[in-house]
Amino acid sequence: MLVAQPSMDIPRALLWINGRTRAASTNHTFEVHNPLRKKIVSVCASATSEDCKDAVEAAAHAFTTWEQVNPAEMQSYSDYSRRNWVKKIPLICGNTVVVKSSEYIPRSQAIAVEVMHEAGILPGVLNLISMSRENAPKLTTEIIGNPHVRHINFTGSDSVGKIIAAEAAKYLKPCVFELGGKTPAVVLDDANIPEAAQSIALGAMLHSGQVCVSTERVIVQRNIAAALQSELVAICGRLKAGDHINDPSVNLSCLFSESSAANVLSTIEEAASAGAQVLLGDMKRDGAVIQPHVLSGVKPGMRAWDRESFGPVIVIAVVDTVDEAVDLANASDY
Repeated sequence: MLVAQPSMDIPRALLWINGRTRAASTNHTFEVHNPLRKKIVSVCASATSEDCKDAVEAAAHAFTTWEQVNPAEMQSYSDYSRRNWVKKIPLICGNTVVVKSSEYIPRSQAIAVEVMHEAGILPGVLNLISMSRENAPKLTTEIIGNPHVRHINFTGSDSVGKIIAAEAAKYLKPCVFELGGKTPAVVLDDANIPEAAQSIALGAMLHSGQVCVSTERVIVQRNIAAALQSELVAICGRLKAGDHINDPSVNLSCLFSESSAANVLSTIEEAASAGAQVLLGDMKRDGAVIQPHVLSGVKPGMRAWDRESFGPVIVIAVVDTVDEAVDLANASDY
């Protein structure tokens, strides 16, 4: 929702253009809510076409004194804080940059940009624009089409990546994408089962599975399948998602939005309806909170196997041979 005058006691995130912060040219803002408590945590400037053009022009002007490399446009999605490092790579390579922040976490990215300006980065080299979810498609298209933008980096879902790639192709602009994944872990029958289970659980449950390289698929040989499944259920069963600030027994956060949690739950429900066994988990959600789930008997063709869940979910398939395991690991659209 757009508002014109946010309360002064709520943190604000402004645009960074040409080394200075500023409100949107219309003074419009959008609210960002804590997905757990559903309270407003920040009010952020919602950029306009004019603001986006100013940011790109600032980057284009700055690169003449930075390095002779073209401006790049970057878009961030809500993954873990490592995303802030993605901004630095184009800068180190000599680019000037316009960052289009995620509408879910614009303030954290604004803080990172502020720190870089405090460290002395030159005006216009790093610019930050935020915008409401409703305005993002139109403005993103305009930014991609701006002739000063010569390269595009995008971190986010593969579905949005395809849209951006198609738009960039109209102008033959190169892109670098970091999209979703469905990382497999292959466990053969000579493996150390406790160590394998610990590694899988860490890879799957870190940040509640909200990592593009999260371990989402487990392929295990039949002779040790029962033992590995039992170990994974024991480890993940000791984890608890919820309010980690007020409940010391909680060690997993909620998901970044209720819609994401709803998508994860529907993926689990579809798999169970198609014959998968839910070894761990209550198949419920509390707003944006999903407890760890472990499923076995998941097969290609099920969304739980084919598509990134981006949640605290492990799916397991059992095979007989190493060749089967390798084939199944490689049978992915990612």
